[in-house]
Amino acid sequence: MRASHVLATAMATAIIGSAGPVAAQEPSTTRATFGRITFELSCTVCHGADAKGEGPASAQLTVPAPDLTQLSVRNGGTFPTERVTEIIYGGQAVATHGGQMPAWGLIFLRDFEEFNRDTPLDDQALVRRRIGDLVAYLQSIQEDDRSMNLTHVELDPQTMIYFSTRTSMDPTQIGQVMTSAFEALGKFMGATQVTPLGPPLAVYRDWADGMMTIEVGFPVSDADAAKAGGEIHAGRTPGGHALKAIHRGSYDKLRDTYAAIDAEMKRAGMQRGTLMWEVYFGEPGKTPDADLVTEIYTQITAEDAAKLPKD
Repeated sequence: MRASHVLATAMATAIIGSAGPVAAQEPSTTRATFGRITFELSCTVCHGADAKGEGPASAQLTVPAPDLTQLSVRNGGTFPTERVTEIIYGGQAVATHGGQMPAWGLIFLRDFEEFNRDTPLDDQALVRRRIGDLVAYLQSIQEDDRSMNLTHVELDPQTMIYFSTRTSMDPTQIGQVMTSAFEALGKFMGATQVTPLGPPLAVYRDWADGMMTIEVGFPVSDADAAKAGGEIHAGRTPGGHALKAIHRGSYDKLRDTYAAIDAEMKRAGMQRGTLMWEVYFGEPGKTPDADLVTEIYTQITAEDAAKLPKD
């Protein structure tokens, strides 16, 4: 049995043994304090000490560990207590973590059964208590993500060159497409002396059956766009009414921002359009992750645009 689990098990046992049925009425701050200990012992390796998903083992995960400080934001402003409890415990929610999220309910139960084999304590109750403390801690660290700054913008299309392909929505596949696209664009611009007039962008359109079309490119002058040929095309960036959000940090966490955008749009009664695009500021590998900025745009109707502050 792991020493860290022995320590946490002993502490939880002491709490339940002394508090009995009154334990459920303890202030949430007390439960969050014990939950923090469980988090530090069991969760930081993947989710990081700050719970933002950058733990020591996060690089080995095929599905990035989510930012646990944004659970309420991604759920429309309400902390999803039951869902979080279910995911920690295990059950069907494990599949949403790519099969990597441990079923902590079973792990904790084995620890308690080993530790308490000569005592009459209710091991299942100890597991529920320990997970409840952990959930209380996660609720206590939720952030109000004001950094997205959801606003309404009305954009004029710009001339662009782009590399286009159809791919699955799997993040790994998207990453590979991005790499290939920027390599092709870099070679083309170097050979033809095309000068970008703005940061790179990626347009996502035509979702169907788990597939979508990605157009990765740069805004350029009309004269430079006329040089397009082969796998490099000329076109126009999206225009019209759009919802604009700001994502700060690693691209691995973009899905958290998208979930928050979806929750906000749902709360406002808005319909997501069939066209989305991202504009990238910073260079991966050179710019520190914390300094990367991504502007995210979602096409919306003029009626929905009126529900948002204008940028």
